[in-house]
Amino acid sequence: MKVLLRDYLASLRERAELDVILPDLLSERGFDVFSRPQVGTVQYGVDIGAVGPDKDGVVSVHLLSVKRGDLTQSEWNGNANQALRPSLDQIIDAYPSRLPPEHKHLPIVICLVFGGDMADHVRTSVAGYIDANTRPGRRFEIWNGDKIAGMLLDGILREDIFPKPLRSDLRKALAMLDDPTVAYGHYARLAERLAEAAKSGPAGAVTAARQLSLATWIVFVWARDLGNLEAAYTASELGVLHAWELAKPHIDGSGREKDALDQVLLQMINLHLTVAKDLLKDRIAPASGDRDALASAVRTRTSADVNLALFEIVGRVAMTSLWMHWLGKRPELTSGQNFDEARRFYAGLAMDIVESNGCLGLPIADQQAIDVALVFMATLGSDLDPSRLAAWIETMVERLVFAMRMRRLYPGASSDYRDWLDPPADDEGFKRATVGSTLIPLLAIWAAALDLPRARARLATLRKDVLPDTTMQMWLPDKDSETCHYLNTREHGHALMDLPIDPAGRALIETVFEACASHPELDAMSAMKTGFWPIVLVASRHWRRPMPPHFYIGSMVDPATVGEPSPMTEGAVQDPETRAEAESP
Repeated sequence: MKVLLRDYLASLRERAELDVILPDLLSERGFDVFSRPQVGTVQYGVDIGAVGPDKDGVVSVHLLSVKRGDLTQSEWNGNANQALRPSLDQIIDAYPSRLPPEHKHLPIVICLVFGGDMADHVRTSVAGYIDANTRPGRRFEIWNGDKIAGMLLDGILREDIFPKPLRSDLRKALAMLDDPTVAYGHYARLAERLAEAAKSGPAGAVTAARQLSLATWIVFVWARDLGNLEAAYTASELGVLHAWELAKPHIDGSGREKDALDQVLLQMINLHLTVAKDLLKDRIAPASGDRDALASAVRTRTSADVNLALFEIVGRVAMTSLWMHWLGKRPELTSGQNFDEARRFYAGLAMDIVESNGCLGLPIADQQAIDVALVFMATLGSDLDPSRLAAWIETMVERLVFAMRMRRLYPGASSDYRDWLDPPADDEGFKRATVGSTLIPLLAIWAAALDLPRARARLATLRKDVLPDTTMQMWLPDKDSETCHYLNTREHGHALMDLPIDPAGRALIETVFEACASHPELDAMSAMKTGFWPIVLVASRHWRRPMPPHFYIGSMVDPATVGEPSPMTEGAVQDPETRAEAESP
């Protein structure tokens, strides 16, 4: 296990990776962390500041200067960005005067921190520097990857908290990263076991959350080095949901445990978005504008696999855009950074992928409605030209009508992969496969909101002539959703059924509008009450559950004006946090 951790530490980048796990490690070992890494502020060489016992048990101020990988000549005192020696000089010259008053009387330990090893030709220079600058009340320690790995094993991964079965799951997940589905399964088992360990109380929840964070970081770093981020994405998404489950019992609490859980939750969200950026922006986006380039890159012999893969991608891209929207409303979490550009980038990327890949003209499974809904929300929430979205809806409606009439590759309600490959065409099989639909009401309500009369009319005719027995439905949370939604522990929620699909669209919007107003359970969910609304959508996307219409119904036209030009054509999508005000009578 120590070798695994050491290799992981050596692969971490300095900023926002190695310096993320160190504060939690110090906290777990009893240190009081008074300074964490910050962007855009002068830190005078100190990445992390903490007070705690040194190796002799003397309470001291530990000032950590963190560098990535191996300590080479360039990283020590060369051309590397922010080499270590100049940072140490800054600490010696300027930082002691910046210490909090209550710590100024304590001895200082300056820690040279790097995730790998020290190159042999640097050892003499480092030893000479330390000898020349050691004083009474000021000394130096070297924390290399081997030492940090040992601290991890003695601290947040000590034997009594991280037993062998959990280590085995982590090893198996790493070994199977080339098979993302299997790797995800091992990671999910690890997360479930950590959740069980967290039931011992707040301290157990903190430890489990930190272990979960570390395990997810390890999966990401190894997957990045391997060049296959699929398992890292799905694992980090599940990790966010588990982190929320660990944090939510303590939402209304206070104290160190609550602060620690909040910190880990934000770290998990940031990690997930880091994985999303590496996968979507750096690897997917360059090919997004080329005709069918992404579709051609899917290694398969079946068109169904291409369809599933690309709808999965655009769902992820749209969800990332919504995360950027959320971050843009949280300056207290982001040091005032502007996320508007990132929000528009990912929304535009989703539409670029849609317009460049013909297989996205229609889903092959009704459960893909969640990906479609996410793209709808992200696009109109990012000031993009609404005609692009309107064109996609028109295309999906045309293909849906054709597929249903021909009974070929139509989006049925089945979750069986074999039915996606070859949906039943006989009368009994077709009726069974189209017993219910969430995709058709979704297309119909957005076609009404975007004032697309041809699409509305074609859906109404399809409903009347081809699908008279299909239950047109949407999903609404119920009182059990708070307990079950995030980790999909069991079935929950209401089915809003028998939705009217008519050429005008008036009745459909009225029905959904009134149902959302009379079923406020969504707003009672912890993620909504605390402003972490993207977590509800993450859970819906991860577990293939339809999006609650509450998220968009408040932005649509007033029921009395359906059929007139819609304000949604101007790109007006309401922030979920202000939705309740718009829906009130």
